[in-house]
Amino acid sequence: MIVLLIHMAATWAMVGFIWTIQVLQYPLMAEVPESGFPRFEAVHQRRVTAVIALFGPLEVVMAALVFLTVDSVPSWLSFTSGALLAAIWVSTAFFYAPLHGRLANGFDQALHRRLMIGNWVRTLAWSLRGIIAAWMLAF
Repeated sequence: MIVLLIHMAATWAMVGFIWTIQVLQYPLMAEVPESGFPRFEAVHQRRVTAVIALFGPLEVVMAALVFLTVDSVPSWLSFTSGALLAAIWVSTAFFYAPLHGRLANGFDQALHRRLMIGNWVRTLAWSLRGIIAAWMLAF
């Protein structure tokens, strides 16, 4: 049971984090004066990385432990949850991080729009993981 509780806590920490990014941080990017945007983006990346460095590995480890050690949770549910997590991190590495890299050079409305719209995929995927993590407690 403790594995499931820690898994859920780590997952919901990331759910709260991604919703904060989606509805607060990303929209505010459009309000930053152009001259200060590269610095803003650099600080954003540094602070986001610090949060992710704390909760991201914990979430991954706990998802693996649920899959490998919690027999009461159906394998298909653990696998689905893990697949969502893999999709989140692959998309972060190959889509979102490169967008932020390009925004580091200065605000670009088209890139910002792609980031805002595209990030709904991660937001919804993490939210679904949160629901699944809570559901796992019922088994």
